Amino acid sequence: MVSSRRRLFDAALRSLRGCRCVKLPLVPLLRRSPSRAVDAEARVAVGEERTTPIELLFDLVFVYAITQVSHLVSADPTPEGFARAGVVLATIWYAWICFAC
Repeated sequence: MVSSRRRLFDAALRSLRGCRCVKLPLVPLLRRSPSRAVDAEARVAVGEERTTPIELLFDLVFVYAITQVSHLVSADPTPEGFARAGVVLATIWYAWICFAC
């Protein structure tokens, strides 16, 4: 006995077998000259610092930790669960503030 989903899937496949591929025209992309792009990125104002890849990774780790707090709340949506998530969020926030300075 074949399920109705399987019959629908088989019917869709049969209807697609006779289709032809449609080729879309290629549209040329506008490109900036590489020299202007490098110059714009290379300019750093006086007193301004670039962000290093390790700093970006560190921020990403904190973002991931904060997303895990939302999973903590969804796993236990009681007042105790919200309190636990609040403590965890405060700890993550405090760690981020201490490492950011």
